[in-house]
Amino acid sequence: MTEARAGNIVRYNLRPVWKRPFELRYKGRSYHRTYEALGVSADVPAMLKLAWTQPRVPLLLTFDEAQTKASIRRAARAVNQRPVAPRFIGDPRNRNVREGKPGRRVNIWASAERVKTAILANQRARSAELVVQHAPPPFTASELMNVNVRVGQFATRFNPREAARTDNLRLVTSRLDGAFVKPGESFSFNNWVGERRESDGFRNAIVFKDGKMVEDLAGGLCQVSSTLYNVALEMGLPITQRRNHSLKVKYVPAGRDATVYWGRQDLAFRNDTDSPLYFRAYTSRSSLIIETWADSPLKRTVRVSSTSRYKGDTLIAQVYRTITENGRKRSELVSTDTYKPTPTEPVVRRRT
Repeated sequence: MTEARAGNIVRYNLRPVWKRPFELRYKGRSYHRTYEALGVSADVPAMLKLAWTQPRVPLLLTFDEAQTKASIRRAARAVNQRPVAPRFIGDPRNRNVREGKPGRRVNIWASAERVKTAILANQRARSAELVVQHAPPPFTASELMNVNVRVGQFATRFNPREAARTDNLRLVTSRLDGAFVKPGESFSFNNWVGERRESDGFRNAIVFKDGKMVEDLAGGLCQVSSTLYNVALEMGLPITQRRNHSLKVKYVPAGRDATVYWGRQDLAFRNDTDSPLYFRAYTSRSSLIIETWADSPLKRTVRVSSTSRYKGDTLIAQVYRTITENGRKRSELVSTDTYKPTPTEPVVRRRT
């Protein structure tokens, strides 16, 4: 019998092993897997080598670490919980603060090691506890108490009759409310707002994708990121990541929008001031308002201007910014953006 043939026989006979159930556990909750799903397999070449020297060959297991971690990562989605940051209730000058709450996060590496240890110690092991770490809020309520000067504000309008889009916009606004950026720190829209899932209440609405209007989950949230972008732009904050839409939006001038997409496109900027910045975000019936609060007035003045022109049917917009600080004035070209013409074909609906 050839070695390849022998290896195939061994793998065939071990099929029941890979179907063995295994539970990832956390506080009484179980997430069901199999040995195979956890990346467990046999070291067949090593077993065949032993077969030449001894009558009974033990089952030698190996782990695909990437698959083990991926399987644990899927279970972690149901366990992980973002910490809740403290925030002001209403106007920061009222000093009414809601305390934050710690979150929790599965330690993927440590959990994978625990799974491997359990199975290697007992090849019929059926479960292992996930390693879960508690995550404190990103800042404390006491750090908010000196924030009482409004240093920035921008507002955009939306149509409340567009129900799905409005629901998405309000949901993202509520997540953004209370963002806090310490001096020297960077802010990521996606990291703060988090992933947008249907299970969290997000709905299908119109988005712009590759020059087309299509229906997709969480349509409308880019109005929130665009409003925030304009706050940061007019405060003179360094913009470290931003991209315009493929089509011109209605709620801000050309060149002043910022598209975001989970896992692909983000809006990010840095707090280069001497003060922590607190972002208050809220909606009225048809307006979205984002305010920035600090512990003292900004020591700079900022002027933003823009130009736009058509080249054929393509709109080209340029945004400039002049910042005066400590008696020095500096001007910069912030962005040059292009927009495709608005399509005439119907909206592409999302399949569910």
